[in-house]
Amino acid sequence: MISLHDEQERLKKASDKVRELQRQLDAVDRDLTQLAQKLEKKNQEIGSLGGKREDNTRRVNQLKQELEGVPLVAEEFQTQIIELQGDNKLTLDTFGSVQNAVDRKIQEKLRTLQGQMDAFQGYILPAMQKFLQQYPQERASLMAEIAYGSEFIKLRDEIKGEELPKHHERFFSLLNTKLIMDMAAFNMKLVQDEKDIRDRIDVVNQTLRHTKFSRETYVHIRVTPANSDEIRTFRARLKSCLTRGILPEPSEQDAIYKNIRELIADFEKQPEWTARVTDVRNWMDYGVQELDTADNTEVEYYAVSSGKSGGEKTLLAFTIMASAITSQYGLTGNGDDLNRFRLVLVDEAFAKTDPDNSIRALELFQALDLQLIVINPWDAKSRIVENYVDSYHLANTNLSTHCSSLTRATRERYLEVRKAWEAKNAQKVDAEPN
Repeated sequence: MISLHDEQERLKKASDKVRELQRQLDAVDRDLTQLAQKLEKKNQEIGSLGGKREDNTRRVNQLKQELEGVPLVAEEFQTQIIELQGDNKLTLDTFGSVQNAVDRKIQEKLRTLQGQMDAFQGYILPAMQKFLQQYPQERASLMAEIAYGSEFIKLRDEIKGEELPKHHERFFSLLNTKLIMDMAAFNMKLVQDEKDIRDRIDVVNQTLRHTKFSRETYVHIRVTPANSDEIRTFRARLKSCLTRGILPEPSEQDAIYKNIRELIADFEKQPEWTARVTDVRNWMDYGVQELDTADNTEVEYYAVSSGKSGGEKTLLAFTIMASAITSQYGLTGNGDDLNRFRLVLVDEAFAKTDPDNSIRALELFQALDLQLIVINPWDAKSRIVENYVDSYHLANTNLSTHCSSLTRATRERYLEVRKAWEAKNAQKVDAEPN
């Protein structure tokens, strides 16, 4: 029989095991609780990663859609893009911020390049326009626009390929020896024409000196430089083409060539202006002095704008014309010119002059020993020439056949026909009702 003491000891020992087991149980419970917490946390992490995975998959698919049809970026651009990224690491999370940062840098660079392009355009476009103005034949395929830049470059390469710059020196040599010399010859021709006119007027003046304009006077043609801005400007431009002679310095050749080119262009564009400024008669203003035969003092001056009567101007014109004809035919009046040609045709020349001036003109022609053919209608004016005519030719017109004939008549026959014509016209006048 077990004693109470022994039972007590046994129970004590059993209680210690229970406590140990309880302790172990409590430890296991704690471990299970911790594991459950860890499991819950892992499940949460798995759920979060799953959400991220789905989000990443969506973003990847979105990027794939955006990149559809986009050509592959060349390696050189990839390098530039990486440089633009700088230290920013590209991930799905940082993609947006890195993209924005790179976009900002690209926009800044574009603005810088646009500023440079604007500056270049400010230089290039005027240069293109100037080239097309100098070489208008190129306008068929070129325009002064940036879009045609490649075409200009192509043309430049063609010019280089043809080695045109090698001929630059030869071109200016030809410019010196040909173009400038031609311009010099053109100028000399104009100057010579001006001198010829002055010389001819001098000869006419010599004849006028011995031709009476009135009983006490003779006339003298005076020539002065034309008071015309147009002529002065033209002559100045012509002079600028030859300011350095026919062999200008290389540094001056471009400017001289430009002056010549612009002048020739104006010749082509303005034919009427060209005709005016190259007609050397327009380089001079003309007037006539009436001088006293005794002391050569001026009695009267006749200009284009002077308000002289028609008769005075006609007599003046006849005087100058007759002297010019005399000079042209080389009639000296000294007996050595008797067999020289001296025929002058005068067609109704006295129709608008008064009788006195008409007679003075006829006497002038007679004094200068010119042979006249005077054509006059049947009118009162025609009678002025009767005392200065040696022979007559009567023109007969048949209106039905539209034929005319010319009959030589003596003075008696002329007076007979004239008398009959005047009587016939007098009858017509009498028959007309009052």
